[in-house]
Amino acid sequence: PVPVKLIPKVVRTVVEKASPQTFLEETLMCLSEELNDNVRLYIENWKEQLDNLVGYLDNGEEVISKLKIELSTRYEFWELIKEGGQTSFQKLQVTFKQSRYYTEFGCKYIRRLLDKGFDINQINELLKQIVETPSEFSKAVNDIKDLKLLAISSDIGWNPEKLEELIIQREKKIVGHENAIELFNKYLKAHDDLVAMYSALIP
Repeated sequence: PVPVKLIPKVVRTVVEKASPQTFLEETLMCLSEELNDNVRLYIENWKEQLDNLVGYLDNGEEVISKLKIELSTRYEFWELIKEGGQTSFQKLQVTFKQSRYYTEFGCKYIRRLLDKGFDINQINELLKQIVETPSEFSKAVNDIKDLKLLAISSDIGWNPEKLEELIIQREKKIVGHENAIELFNKYLKAHDDLVAMYSALIP
């Protein structure tokens, strides 16, 4: 266990990394139960310290606000995941279902169940709820895959970023790019549709 006097250093070290809260809950999971209250207090204190940086950053209030929200979110996840079992999974669904962290937290939750030796059939059922893919996503992904396979079978090099260049060449009467232009146009549309669907899921 990490001694109480070292907790501020541990939390500060994690928060100061390039990806500030990415592995915070992993660090917290290594701490013993008796240190839980100390961790919560130090996190709240560190959020107050972050406020002191607002004036030194471009869009400081927005940047610090996002950091504090993410810090709180990950601490909340840590509190939940410690419980384990079906009950905490239900809480995970209620608390984070609409969050952009849902898939990440869900997969980490499943890993904890595996580590604790939970029944594999039960874990598979929970996993289906976490990674369930909407049908429109599956169609968009399959459309893109089919376009890439078509490019291979048609001996077309996969360079959608050259679409504009190919169109210019066509306007200059350079032939031989019609199939590539059509294929890349379809790909870019499918790609944009997929990005739009994903973006719509992020609060």
